[in-house]
Amino acid sequence: MFYSPLRYPGGKGKLEPFMELMIKKLNHVGGVYIEPFAGGAGIAMGLLEKDLVKDVVINDLDKGIYSFWRAALLETDRFLE
Repeated sequence: MFYSPLRYPGGKGKLEPFMELMIKKLNHVGGVYIEPFAGGAGIAMGLLEKDLVKDVVINDLDKGIYSFWRAALLETDRFLE
């Protein structure tokens, strides 16, 4: 299970086992997972970590959250400085 650095009470991360089951049941392993309301991105990162999806697309209305994930995933070296 992926533990997001952005923790939300009642976040969607607890649904990751259900999403894993559905992806396998519907034969979508290796597909793309799209999360329009990323927040802590627990589902998306968990699915990537388990190699159930080849790619994720995440977004969030909150510009701070969007910026965090963009920097962490696309500008990792700069983000870690």
